[in-house]
Amino acid sequence: CDHGLLYMLVIVFFFLGVFGGSYAVKTMTKAQSAELLDYFDLFLKGLSEWNVSPAAAAQHAILNNLKVVLYIWLLGLTVIGIPLVLLLVSARGFVLGFTIGFLVQQKGSQGILIALLAVLPPSIINIPALIVGAVLAVTFSGWLVRGRAKYQDASLAKQFIAYCTVMFVVATVAAAAGFVEAYISPTLLRIVSQVSVQAML
Repeated sequence: CDHGLLYMLVIVFFFLGVFGGSYAVKTMTKAQSAELLDYFDLFLKGLSEWNVSPAAAAQHAILNNLKVVLYIWLLGLTVIGIPLVLLLVSARGFVLGFTIGFLVQQKGSQGILIALLAVLPPSIINIPALIVGAVLAVTFSGWLVRGRAKYQDASLAKQFIAYCTVMFVVATVAAAAGFVEAYISPTLLRIVSQVSVQAML
């Protein structure tokens, strides 16, 4: 029951971030939107011409995802980790909400297609890992806050090993999301960009 409530709490904070990111798109000035749109259009047009190593892109994406898992793991080891973990989850939701909101607002149906093909595939893998990792961190941090008196039969070492073991699995899933982001999303995005360029000709 406690874990169910924690999952609900973490998911609520994630979607608060998503809604916040979507709302932030609406608060942008026309100049800001135009500048960001020009940058994105330049990226989209040049995507097929860029010779970016998939291995380098994968390394970058995996490291970014693993950094977030590492931060969550470290915050779970502190007694003040609970609010910070929730803020981190909300921040990740904000980025996702802003990205999708901007694409849909500025690109319409093409933006929806880009979001479905390029943004969502790695997110479908990474977001559940993020949520599970956050719940684990909040649980362990709460265990430290309440102290071990309530759990006299459970040693700190056993709790710590269990925490690290499951977080390792979370990190592995997050790394897999990095592979998807580096190898699958760019390929799908190139297809969209080529179709877009042909449509403009």
